Amino acid sequence: MSEARQRKWSWPGHHRTAKVWWILLALLVIVVLYPVTFRFLRVFTVAAGAMLWLGAADLVWPRRPGVAAAILLAGVLGAVWVCLPGRSPAVDPLREAYRNALLRYDGTRYLWGGENRLGIDCSGLVRKAMIAASVRTSLQTANPRLLRTAFDIWWHDCSAKALRDEYRGFTVRRFQAGSINAIAEGTLTPGDLDDVHVLAYLGDHTWIEADPGINRVVQVQTPADNPWFAVPVQIIRWRELDPFP
Repeated sequence: MSEARQRKWSWPGHHRTAKVWWILLALLVIVVLYPVTFRFLRVFTVAAGAMLWLGAADLVWPRRPGVAAAILLAGVLGAVWVCLPGRSPAVDPLREAYRNALLRYDGTRYLWGGENRLGIDCSGLVRKAMIAASVRTSLQTANPRLLRTAFDIWWHDCSAKALRDEYRGFTVRRFQAGSINAIAEGTLTPGDLDDVHVLAYLGDHTWIEADPGINRVVQVQTPADNPWFAVPVQIIRWRELDPFP
């Protein structure tokens, strides 16, 4: 490359900007992979994503202004699409996506406060599966409402107690039972949750949970010789999975 062309493709601070961009990308990857996420890390994730988007356009602009403009336009159009009203999702495909997302965590080690495949707890399991199912279904059906739902659940971390109390309208209460073992066949729908330990029903008498005693995510069939299955429970359901809101 000629010296004149090199000068054309460079500007004061360009290499420093590129170095900062790569450092920021590395930090974002670490934060995303770290299983326990606090509010300030969520704020960092959003802020870093926005800065990386703008930084990518800034770095590309001197060489390929058309590509830089496309990067900026894609971000703007994506933000506009997410803000569109959307529609109520079809329950059955979303429920199936949720069930599949839960199964992907089978065998994951238990970690209190964890939210990914490196470690997860009981409420993290049911939340992350719902986030993944909502994102996947949103993109498949071009429904921005589900993408906003996924972001809302991710941003507002919540416990088993909060889910029981219908925190932010994420869940709805369905019925009470003397225990999970005592629930009559046909009463439950895949995706239903309990309010004590937060287990998720997969169907065919099978539940999935992040068990702190076993120290991993496991599937359990009822009736089960398990203390979580022998106590009074309130069955709750994600609002997006409730055909009778």
